[in-house]
Amino acid sequence: MAREKQLTGLIGEIYDDALDPSHWSAVLQDLVQLTQSHTGNIAEINLVSGETRPLALVGIPPRVSRIMDSESRLL
Repeated sequence: MAREKQLTGLIGEIYDDALDPSHWSAVLQDLVQLTQSHTGNIAEINLVSGETRPLALVGIPPRVSRIMDSESRLL
C-alpha cells in the first residue's frame, strides 16, 4: 500500500512539473528511488530538428552528461 501511495504522489508530481519543469530534478530523484534505479534522465526532444535538451539528470556523472550534451541529436 505504501508503494501505491508513493506512485500516486509521483504521478501527481509529474503532472505538476509538466507545467513547471524547474522541478524535474526532484521528481526524477523520487522516480529513481521508487524504481530502485541507479540513474535517471528526462529530456525534451524537438521532433523537427531531432535535438534533445536534458531537463533533469540523476546519478549521471558530469563527464557523461557533457558527452550527452555534445551528442544531442536524436537522428
